[in-house]
Amino acid sequence: MRVSIGRFDILDPLYGRIVLPSIALDALLTPEMQRLREVRLANNISLVIPGGNNISRYEHSIGVVYLAQIAAENIGIKQDSIEYQAFIIAALTHDVISSPFGHTIEYTLSKKGFKHANISEALFTNEYSHFSEEPLYMGYPPALKKVLPDKVLTLSYEFIQGVGFLGRLISGDIDLDNIDNVFRLSYHMGIPYERGKAEAIVRALRIQNGNLVVDRKDFELLQYWLETRQHLYDKLFLSSSSFLGEAMLSHAAELAVNGGEIEISDWKCVDFQLIEKLLNSKMQEVRTTIKHLMIGDLFSLIGILEVENANPDCITLLLESKEEYEQMLKNLGVDGFLYVIVDLDKSSRELKLVQADSGASVVLGHNASRILVGVIRKTQTWSATTKNQFNKADVNKFGHDIDTWIMDYLCTRLSKLLGRMISHIELDWGILSDTYQDKGISRLF
Repeated sequence: MRVSIGRFDILDPLYGRIVLPSIALDALLTPEMQRLREVRLANNISLVIPGGNNISRYEHSIGVVYLAQIAAENIGIKQDSIEYQAFIIAALTHDVISSPFGHTIEYTLSKKGFKHANISEALFTNEYSHFSEEPLYMGYPPALKKVLPDKVLTLSYEFIQGVGFLGRLISGDIDLDNIDNVFRLSYHMGIPYERGKAEAIVRALRIQNGNLVVDRKDFELLQYWLETRQHLYDKLFLSSSSFLGEAMLSHAAELAVNGGEIEISDWKCVDFQLIEKLLNSKMQEVRTTIKHLMIGDLFSLIGILEVENANPDCITLLLESKEEYEQMLKNLGVDGFLYVIVDLDKSSRELKLVQADSGASVVLGHNASRILVGVIRKTQTWSATTKNQFNKADVNKFGHDIDTWIMDYLCTRLSKLLGRMISHIELDWGILSDTYQDKGISRLF
């Protein structure tokens, strides 16, 4: 039986006390939103970023609602209007389609035909009506359509798709989602930042002649967000242990998907349910990989290659050639795989602004367009085959180690394939540095 709570005050680590509007309370207690308490904001299991491991998308979604309330008041949207209600619901529910461990698993499921937009449309509109009766979380079916007016849900769906200037604030270049994401992760990960910046950025956004405008004096606030974002993503992408955690999880999930053990419908799983599925896999490699991940016994990261100025054709070509290059590793005696992160507009983003006083168009930042290719070895030591081939290679006399030899070998071949500049990337090794191996400290389990 549902209890009427009337008022719901939330204590948030970033913003303090948050009082949600009544329409948000109706949506908050649906299975769609309650499921997000068990889906983490970060996409992996990291040994060196423990704070980032434990932020739920539920916490993040409430934070986005708080920023939406500030934005609505600042822009002048009346609280009794359909636009206000839809804007608040869009802010609250923008992540309800998130699969366990977010984009890491979504990409794997997409190979089976998972389409984020189709599921979102099913939850927010009257299409796919049968979907509303299927269990979503803890045996309960979706309930957003039952507790919210159709007009509100339909308009909120448009906002989540980025339609209109309010949609831009939910899913665009200047979106409340990412503003909260960046500062929330920074807070929990211990990355220094100035408290109150998120709210100040939102208050700097105004509507003028139907356009989103910013005073020139407030450009530095947006620049601060971009710089914090870059610093955050460098930590997420370039910490070797975090990279390995994400790679191992993705590798196990991909094997399970290809083996038919994980289906499209499993997007509804929460994090712990996915881990249980993988631990109970019939495939030994899936079980072993997840067990080692969960006890912190990570694979070895030989290195990461960065493909600069990547475009969609380049990304497609690389992904289609991935198995071919993994076979090259096997031919060199390396028991491993490649893990690819596509960084398009993630670590950095271009903001297109209109200056309030002059009406001039201004561009801040730039869109990231790179691919990171991690070369992963499942074993802690090199095989005899790899050592023998290295000893026969000409590079040996130049003082190369095996890691550098492997990376140079792949770098040369990928450069020819993609026609792009490819370089080795400097890593933030975290707790997993080569010195541990030098001191004879290897796997604990």
